[in-house]
Amino acid sequence: MMTDAVDNRKAVAGVLARVDRLLAEAVRVATATFGAAPAADPFRGLYVSDADAARTVGRGVEPLGQHLPFDFPLVDLDVAGPRWQQLARAFALSALEVDVVALALPVEVDLRYERVFGYLHDDVTRRRPSVDLVLQLLSRSFEERLAHRRFFLADAALTRCGILRLIQDANHPDPSSIGYGLKLEDDVVDFLLGKDTLPSPSGALRWDGERTVGDGARALADRLIRRMDGSHVLLTGLNEREKLDISRAVAVRLDLSLLIVDLERLVASGTPIAAALLLVVRTARLRGAVALWTHGEVLDAAQFDAWLAALGALNTPLTFLATTETQPKWLTTASRFIRLDCPVPGARERGAIWSERLEPLGLVLDAGESALLAEAFRFDAESIDRAVDRAWSTARWRDIERPQVSGVDVFAGARAEAARILPRYATRLEACYGWDDIVLPPDQLRQLCELCARVRHRRMVLDEWGFARRLPLGTGTAALFAGPSGTGKTMAAQVIAAALGGLELYRVEIPAVVSKYIGDTEKALDQLFREAQGTSAILLFDEADALFGKRTEVKDAHDRYANIEVAYLLQALEAYEGLTILATNFRHNMDDAFVRRLAFIVDFPYPEEAERRQIWARGWPTATPLALDLDIEFLARQFKLTGGDIRNAALAAAFGAVANGGRVTMAHVIRGVGREYQKLGRVCAESDFGPYFELLA
Repeated sequence: MMTDAVDNRKAVAGVLARVDRLLAEAVRVATATFGAAPAADPFRGLYVSDADAARTVGRGVEPLGQHLPFDFPLVDLDVAGPRWQQLARAFALSALEVDVVALALPVEVDLRYERVFGYLHDDVTRRRPSVDLVLQLLSRSFEERLAHRRFFLADAALTRCGILRLIQDANHPDPSSIGYGLKLEDDVVDFLLGKDTLPSPSGALRWDGERTVGDGARALADRLIRRMDGSHVLLTGLNEREKLDISRAVAVRLDLSLLIVDLERLVASGTPIAAALLLVVRTARLRGAVALWTHGEVLDAAQFDAWLAALGALNTPLTFLATTETQPKWLTTASRFIRLDCPVPGARERGAIWSERLEPLGLVLDAGESALLAEAFRFDAESIDRAVDRAWSTARWRDIERPQVSGVDVFAGARAEAARILPRYATRLEACYGWDDIVLPPDQLRQLCELCARVRHRRMVLDEWGFARRLPLGTGTAALFAGPSGTGKTMAAQVIAAALGGLELYRVEIPAVVSKYIGDTEKALDQLFREAQGTSAILLFDEADALFGKRTEVKDAHDRYANIEVAYLLQALEAYEGLTILATNFRHNMDDAFVRRLAFIVDFPYPEEAERRQIWARGWPTATPLALDLDIEFLARQFKLTGGDIRNAALAAAFGAVANGGRVTMAHVIRGVGREYQKLGRVCAESDFGPYFELLA
């Protein structure tokens, strides 16, 4: 590595030495042309005297280069070093075009060259080589000077690929076509000077350091290479590992590196797509790489068109574009792409991957555990690897000498990976309740059990029994939990999450999703469902009627777009393969089309006396000190409260007890119930509180 750096510095020094000789000859000729007196004038270039004007006209149209006793080219590619050779080869530059780069390089290395260029321009304010000066130096005749102007046209290799920019001097606005200064792009300068750091706006570019590829990816790469014929590759679906493996295999087969570009970071940074593409293409060509653009789903149609137009204008070599969407919104214009679908591995394959990754760690999963992991977490191989790494780190933290990975560690690692994937529009809810904690009528409990069974055995019915072929619009499960506030809808979702072996439960934050701007709500929901798809998370839409309300008669544009939003939700609900729970206090506000798509509708009624008795009895944790005067029968009979109201009253009683003696008495509970009555707007009547009415005082 050190030898390469030394050789590169020698190569740059050699090029600059020849540039020095050329500029020295040019200064000598200019001095002879301008005369010694003008050359010594400190105000030279700031004004034009009569003698200067006559001398300038007398020089004619012949370029300065015809007077230079200098052998071209400036850069001898045979001895200039591999970076100059790569620059010329990657962009098919002629020897004269490489010399243009050599003349633009010195001011990026040493500011003293600015004075030399100011002298040669006969203008101290012009401190970079201009198109005119370069044409003067590199042309031996007026005909050559005219012919060499083609190197600076918009479609020329130097400018089209962004090796250099034509910049306007602040002191010379609106210059002629040959009056522009030349500026080498910073990444080109870094490359020629031997720097290996990536130009990375917002950290969006990185190298793929892995070169090992599997047999399957290698065989697919061979087929792709035979089919490409100038096309690019579009990789769709949620299997990020497969996309990376395919791109890596093609790069390895072509003996190239793989450059990964994160479009999500680029778009978030505000970097123009066309400028980003120019930078990536230049980097890939200079360093012998193919580019994999990830997160293509963040591009809207206009951004994709700009990206595609720049791709065509640059005559870009092979490029990979990856998107999690199977039908991206800009798909119809992606005709130049070979498309490959990369779905998440099936449940059986995921189970095999889990077992394969865990076996070296000494953990052998039985068939049930493997199936549960595979069903609960719809990960690709890369996400499984990260989850296993987390499990191993947990085990080493517990016992660094003899770490033992347990099933609990694995599920914890998988849940952490799922939490990493889901977006900002959802909040994780702890699955802290079991069947013993929830009190419902028998039929409602049976429905919840049936819902769990459907999710647990869905692969058997859908895949092995073939029902998936009869559900072309989606194989997910959706349920509606309807009932007054406090009747246990959210608790039921938590019970289901716990019963399904640790499936993650996420409550969708509807205020964060809904936007007053047309189309933004759909974008947020699209991101939510797309990223949740890879985790099989349970999505809970609390107060769902705010999103899933009835469609209305179209009277204006707002009605039309509101109806479009509801129509989109219908499609997203069907397409999502996990479990979706809609909770509402107002079932009659729900659109009928949603109701038809629901697998279960569970009504959560106000609890009757028998249910209230159970809720009161379970209202306090076992460690709570209870007085002997608690009258559970009276509380259940007299106060028609929901489970949520009862839990609030029990909590208020516990705090009251801590402040007054440390044991929960009937007086504390009655006061807690009184506070709930106040919140509900009810009158604390003596007929309700009976013999305990005086305790409210």
